Amino acid sequence: MHPFSDEEKELVETFNSNQKENINIKFIESGSKEDKILENFLTLFARSAQHVTIKKEKREENHLPEIIVTENIRYSAVPLSNELKPFLKALSQNTHTRKREFSQKIKTNLKKIDIPIKLKLFVAPECPHCPILVENMIDMAYECKNIELNIIDPTIFTEEATANSIMSVPCLVLDDDFRWTGSVTMEEITDVLANRDSSTLKASNLRRILEDGKASWLTEQMLVKNMIFPEFIKLVIHEIWSVRLGAIVVIEELAEKNIELANKICPLLWDKFHTVSVDVKGDIFYALGEAGRIEDMVLIEKELKNIDSTDLQEAANDSLEAIKLRI
Repeated sequence: MHPFSDEEKELVETFNSNQKENINIKFIESGSKEDKILENFLTLFARSAQHVTIKKEKREENHLPEIIVTENIRYSAVPLSNELKPFLKALSQNTHTRKREFSQKIKTNLKKIDIPIKLKLFVAPECPHCPILVENMIDMAYECKNIELNIIDPTIFTEEATANSIMSVPCLVLDDDFRWTGSVTMEEITDVLANRDSSTLKASNLRRILEDGKASWLTEQMLVKNMIFPEFIKLVIHEIWSVRLGAIVVIEELAEKNIELANKICPLLWDKFHTVSVDVKGDIFYALGEAGRIEDMVLIEKELKNIDSTDLQEAANDSLEAIKLRI
C-alpha cells in the first residue's frame, strides 16, 4: 500500500482533529487474498488517524472481506482518492457533519421501507462520478437502518463484479437483480425501494426478514396478498434448522389467521418431500400438522408405511394427530 498523497493526508488529519471520541472500525477477514489489501489500508489509516482503532474478526462462511463503518454500511473496497472523502464522512462522529436534510418525498419513501434491503454499490477510486452516489447512499443508510449498503470495488473483487455483470461504475444493485448505472437521483432510488412488490422477494431477502425478527410482517404480507410467496417454500426446506424454524413460525401464524391460505403450502411441501433430508422431512410433517387438510392425512399415512426412522414416524403421527384435532 502506497503512503497517502498530500491531499489524502490532509483530509485524514482534518478528520482526526475534528474527532472528540475514539472510533472503532471492525474489519471482517474472509480468508481470501484480498484481506491483505483492505488490512494494509486500515493499518495506514489508523497510523494517521489516532482516534481510530481497528478490531479484526474472522467470518466462518465464504464472504468478501469488509470494513464495517456501521452495521448497515460496509466497505469491500479501499476508499482512497475520490472515495476517501465520503468514507471519512461516514465515519465521522460529528452528527452535524452527517446530518442531511432530505426532500419530503425521500423522507416519505424512506419511512415506508420496513424490511431489510441489501444494496451493492460498485465504485472505483478514480471514478469522478462515484463519490456523489456513495455519499447519497451513505446518507440514506444512516437515515434508514433497513438499508444494508455494501460498497464494493470491482477492480479488487473481480469475481463479485462478474457475478453481478458489472460493466461500468458507479453501479447500484438491489437484491442482485435490479440496478441503476451512472447518474441517478435519490428520488428514483427510494421510489423503487419503497414500492417493491413483497411477493416477488427472493428467498435470500425473505430469510433476512425472518432473521431480523419480522416473521409477523411476512405473515401479514402474505395475508394481504392472499398468496404463499413463490420463494417462501425454499425457507421451509432450508438445510439450516434456524431458517426452517422461522418459516414454520410464519406457517403457524398463517394457519391461525387464515387456514385456507395456509392449506396452499401443503402441495408445495409434498412436491419437495422426497428431495430433502430426514431432518427436513420431520419439519415438513410438523408444518403439515399446522396447515394440513384431510387429503394430507391420506398422504402422511401412505408415507408412514415406508418410513424406517423412529423419529420420523413420531413426527408423522404427531402431524396426523394435529390435523385430526383441528378438523
